[in-house]
Parts: sequence; structure tokens; C-alpha cells
Amino acid sequence: NMVLAELPWTAAEQTQAIDRSHRIGQSMPVTAWRIIAAQTIDARIAELIDDKAGLAAVALDGSDEEVGSSTDAQHAALVALLTDGLASRTPSAA
Repeated sequence: NMVLAELPWTAAEQTQAIDRSHRIGQSMPVTAWRIIAAQTIDARIAELIDDKAGLAAVALDGSDEEVGSSTDAQHAALVALLTDGLASRTPSAA
């Protein structure tokens, strides 16, 4: 078993980490777990990683299905993160 407790920003880094666990002379099956706390930046990063992986899969399989811009999805996710962060901040007493 391997645990990804701190998520990378890209699917490729995550895949490489998992692949390494298979290459180090491992002869037994490997199970990779992502530990993600709810309502955290990591939860949003995991969503983005999964969305990007899905976008890449559609692009690489030759599908004619129209795919939205990943830049638009990333922009929307960043705006949501910032909006959530600002909404949760409480004014400090100065």
C-alpha cells in the first residue's frame, strides 16, 4: 500500500509516484490511496487533477466529443477557491 498524503499539482506527477512504487523491485500488487481532507485546497486540487486527466483521456482517445477549455475550468476553480477563501475570512480586530 502507498499513500499520497500531499497531492502534486499535476496528474503526471501523481502517476509517476505511483509508477515508482511498482518499479522498485515490487513483485506484489500495489494499492495507491489518496488521503484528502474535505473542504480543503487538496480537495480542489484533486478535482482539478481528475478533470485534467479526463480531458487528456478524451483528447488522446480520438473522440469527436467537444471538450471545454481546461484554461476555463482552471480559471473557474481558482476564482471559486479565492471566493471561498475570502468568504471564510473573518475580520480581525485591529
